[in-house]
Amino acid sequence: MCSFASVCWDESGTCWSGGSNGKIYCWDDNRTCKDSFQVGKGKDFICALQYVNGKLWAGGKDGRVQCIDTTTKQVEKCIDFGYGNIIRAIDVDNNGNILVGQRDGTITCVDASGNKTNIMSSHSDGEVWGLA
Repeated sequence: MCSFASVCWDESGTCWSGGSNGKIYCWDDNRTCKDSFQVGKGKDFICALQYVNGKLWAGGKDGRVQCIDTTTKQVEKCIDFGYGNIIRAIDVDNNGNILVGQRDGTITCVDASGNKTNIMSSHSDGEVWGLA
């Protein structure tokens, strides 16, 4: 048994969900779990998922955003925000620019070269649940 906080679909209709156990689950259109694989460190919750251009982007409690090849289940890129900076939302454009929303309300833009710029910081405790 596992709790889920994030879900997304790829272009073929496959569903991906992020688990409280640090695993990502793959579901077919019959709601059957086809596969799961470990991404987070230990049991760190996968809190945000986004599927863009054939890649799955995952972020979680471990403070990392990871780009995953869904065929090999291997992490191709990792952006570290530091443990405790819980990732709650991810959006990626076709040019490789990334918006990352964190639990503390900070929104960070990461350009295709990996440079981070905080574009918003909350004046109070609050989560960023969605980005577009």
